[in-house]
Amino acid sequence: MHIQNSFNAVSETGEAIDIAKLQSVMSQFKLKHNAVAVTYCRNEIPEGYEPMLDVPCALIHHADTGKKVYIDANHHDCLVGLYHLGMLENASEYIVDGIYMTDVQQFYTKEAAKSNKHNTVNLPKGEFKAIAAAPVSMVDDESLIHSVVVICEPQYAMILAGAASTRIGKFPIGELGMSACASIFNIPFLENNSTFVIGDGGGRMHNHISTSELFAIVPRDHIKHLFDVADSFKITPAKMRKQIRPSYFEQNAYAAPKAAEQARA
Repeated sequence: MHIQNSFNAVSETGEAIDIAKLQSVMSQFKLKHNAVAVTYCRNEIPEGYEPMLDVPCALIHHADTGKKVYIDANHHDCLVGLYHLGMLENASEYIVDGIYMTDVQQFYTKEAAKSNKHNTVNLPKGEFKAIAAAPVSMVDDESLIHSVVVICEPQYAMILAGAASTRIGKFPIGELGMSACASIFNIPFLENNSTFVIGDGGGRMHNHISTSELFAIVPRDHIKHLFDVADSFKITPAKMRKQIRPSYFEQNAYAAPKAAEQARA
């Protein structure tokens, strides 16, 4: 069985992922949650994955607890999530125009709710049969790792989602406002970029996230940058501070003009 990579059918780099290395790198961070491997299934569901009758964003929570799960058009518990993932055949105006948001959160105006839904990024309709997730530690086939999602505190998100920025200068995407399923699955896929996401109220609740945690998502093509950062991780701030922090050094670009002024006086 071959599950194609989610990005233009194949990875941009075509490189295989060393699963053992990925597990080793994740263990270095001593995270409270399991790193979750997400698979975008175009045709078939990976062997050994079980259907989940829950909201799509909760895939991360269930995988975090040690399960191999998936959602599709017949196995889910949220029509909004299914709509955003391109799996809902006929979405009503109640969903598409965000009317449901004004029903559950009365502080939303109809105009704002409609704008929210219309500006939320959806996966192409019918592009994927299912979205699957499992702990990285339970994945044997590296082709199933299309992105890695971690629930973590901000300082870890800086390293995980920010790894590519230290190697190729590409900033991660910070996202707030969309439905959590769109933030977690759609943005990293469509942009092929690392993402850190606070998530909406429902997404945080269904993933049992504490007030100090958020989601960090690393797409397949950025995992190699995470490896590079982990292998070369070293912080030596003293030299840098002497160059840019006036309080850290005696003779610097700021002191010279001051000395010249005193000499003229």
